[in-house]
Amino acid sequence: MITKILLIIIVVGAILLDYRTNKYLKVTEQARAVINLKRKLRPFTLVFIALMIFTIYKAHGTYDMFTQTLAFITILLVTKISYLNPKRIVVNQDKVATEFGEIPIEAISMFTLDQDSNLVIQINGLQRSFKFKPKKQEDYDAILYCAEKLNIGNAREVVQKHRLAQIAAKAKGVFPLSGTVKDYDWGGQSYLAHLLNLPKQQIAEIWYGTHPSGQSAITIKGFQVKELTDRFYKEHPEQDPIEVDATQDYNVLLNYNIAYGQPLRAQETDNTRKEGLPFLFKILDVARPLSIQIHPDKETAEKGFASEEKLGISLTSSTRTFKDENHKPEFGMALTDMYLLHGFDSKENVLKKLEGKPALAQLKEFIQERDLAQAYKELFTKSKAELKELLAAHIETVVNLYDPLIERQLSAEDITTYNQTHDGLSVEQANLDPDYWLAFTYKSLCMEPDNLDVGLISFYIFNLVKLEANQGIYQDAGVPHAYLRGRLVEVMANSDNVVRGGLTTKHINTELYLRLVDTTTVIPKIYQAGEYDLPSQEFTYKVVDLKDNDNFKTENASVWYVLEGQGQVEYFDQARIPQRVEITANHAYFASVDCMITFKGGNAKVVIATVK
Repeated sequence: MITKILLIIIVVGAILLDYRTNKYLKVTEQARAVINLKRKLRPFTLVFIALMIFTIYKAHGTYDMFTQTLAFITILLVTKISYLNPKRIVVNQDKVATEFGEIPIEAISMFTLDQDSNLVIQINGLQRSFKFKPKKQEDYDAILYCAEKLNIGNAREVVQKHRLAQIAAKAKGVFPLSGTVKDYDWGGQSYLAHLLNLPKQQIAEIWYGTHPSGQSAITIKGFQVKELTDRFYKEHPEQDPIEVDATQDYNVLLNYNIAYGQPLRAQETDNTRKEGLPFLFKILDVARPLSIQIHPDKETAEKGFASEEKLGISLTSSTRTFKDENHKPEFGMALTDMYLLHGFDSKENVLKKLEGKPALAQLKEFIQERDLAQAYKELFTKSKAELKELLAAHIETVVNLYDPLIERQLSAEDITTYNQTHDGLSVEQANLDPDYWLAFTYKSLCMEPDNLDVGLISFYIFNLVKLEANQGIYQDAGVPHAYLRGRLVEVMANSDNVVRGGLTTKHINTELYLRLVDTTTVIPKIYQAGEYDLPSQEFTYKVVDLKDNDNFKTENASVWYVLEGQGQVEYFDQARIPQRVEITANHAYFASVDCMITFKGGNAKVVIATVK
């Protein structure tokens, strides 16, 4: 009896669902667009049909024709609803009909295609997004029509941004490039804000590139966009034109611009690049030590990204390690005196650093009895109590020694340029002393003796390096490093993948860090000013002094950053029309491929990172 009642309820429900779906998805004269969807094989539906077949089989044994009939009708209805009914979305004047029901257009907050070419519909007030897979190219055209004509989910603006980027992909020349501000807690209090003409605030980095976490835009003059627009619609008369004001400048996202065809390499034919610019350009103001960290190689990044995606860890989660699928070899060039840790020092040198420090005798003995790499990894497994026993007494000593200097530094307007001597303590000498960095990091991170960070041992085990202005250093995959203080230009593969081992409040992945860290003893290679022959696969790097009437020819696309000076760059655009752009210190620019540039009206020192 219960089976019969359940089957009757299912049959009635299926009939109502079938009626409602066909009513909603009926194409009438009022329909503005129809989007056909791909059918999916639904495992649950197949399991349900198999269950009904089993019910028919069991009922056959008891000669229960009524139950058999209900089960058979259920199979027909479920099959019809799942595989025979229309699989589509019908867009009417005021509502969008889907298999889930009808949605008023004003209730839709997003109506767009994602990176996997799914139609995504977001409803106001709901956390969940609904995704649908269009069937043919005509259905994608229908989506574009709905977005552009009906402005569903305010999509017209998005469509026109893409259209503008598509048009501007043919632009040739030098264009101002905007940056993305990052306010990490180790950043300086005012330097980068001053460069950007912003109110005083803590800024750690400015990013220039196409990474999803920090996308830049290029600014193109209105009359150049107007010429490109007129040309585009002559070639594509079927497209609805967008209005362009020749007197107004236009901002175009660089990743859109590249994806729609902005060439990155001279003589490039297949120039549609979803990955965008292959490198990321940064300006850093390091006031306090960064985390002890390494970067993964390409294979590790790809596997790690796929694994975290499969686990459903959000890209914005604090426990996320892999933000993308790329490796992150990086080059840093100092703008001021720059201090950092880089790679493992020799065991002999490590023991010398620990010599004559009674409170570190136990640590010295521990390292002396082992291979340095083994000792390092074993130290990472020490408990908080054991770390306290190894380091706390010495920390107390060095904090007492350097406290007068550190207190003044921490309260200084600009810690990077602070150079006063206090109680006989010289800033320059302190910066070359591992004991000073132990004390400074302990105090600046507000540590307690009972909760020491194992990363503190890195000041004795790694190379402590000083870079002077215009000198540089390259960080390859697996090499442990940490910037301690200074300002620098940094260029890297287009990635934000960092595996942290200590000295940070951010996510530390100790197991992965110890598995990937390169414990080979290294002698840091310092690149001297102007000698930047880097092993990078993604970019080349140079510093150019431009003087009045100098000519400069771009080959591949590049990012320029003006360190000093000002002037104008003159060039011929895509229509052979002469153009001029003002360039000024502390601003970035994007230069397109194969462009002859003449510098006028001054002098300028420019960093140029070029696509390799």
